[in-house]
Amino acid sequence: MNNSSESPGLDMASITAVTLTEFAFTVDYIEANKLQQLVFD
Repeated sequence: MNNSSESPGLDMASITAVTLTEFAFTVDYIEANKLQQLVFD
């Protein structure tokens, strides 16, 4: 059940995709908070 030795590239691609997705959500979250602070100040 261990495919890491067969396709390490696929695992790295999956990890990279997840990391980029989480980073994008984090940036959106921060930007949304900045906008809310500007509006409510």
